[in-house]
Amino acid sequence: MKTEELVGQKIRDIRIKTSPYEYEGSIPLRISEGVIELENGFVFSLPFRFSDEVEPINNPNYKGTSIFILPGFISRLFNTQGLNIKVIRRNIKNIQNKKITGIYKFIETDEINSYSEIGQRIILEMETGFLIGEIEMAPMGTGHAGIWIFTSIGDLEKKFGKGFKKVFPK
Repeated sequence: MKTEELVGQKIRDIRIKTSPYEYEGSIPLRISEGVIELENGFVFSLPFRFSDEVEPINNPNYKGTSIFILPGFISRLFNTQGLNIKVIRRNIKNIQNKKITGIYKFIETDEINSYSEIGQRIILEMETGFLIGEIEMAPMGTGHAGIWIFTSIGDLEKKFGKGFKKVFPK
């Protein structure tokens, strides 16, 4: 499937699992493996920003946990200040069973050439204006590896800086 074919599709579920990762001489890292399930049953992980293809995940042994049903995980994901049921419900309402309306990518230019953790994969825009991205690897204990939800492009840029461009639809 081409990445632009995601536009118009509804998200049924987002599942995630994280695990520790270490190799000799490195600091301890955490790896994120997030997948998105569309209303039509197509399951995929967010493609890297240089890819124009979305590859299906056909792993029946994938043990990710839905971000829509695990209260402890949802509270950490959606609100770093502590448990706030109103914020949790607002975010679920703005993502689950909503249409994907756009695709953002991090674009490096002469003015913007910094590395962006969240910009390594495409970012999906929902019909509600919310955005979904993923940081696949981060130092252990930072809480950065995983699916990230933003309430707007301004929210994304406030956290990770400028350089994100809507590439579809233009």
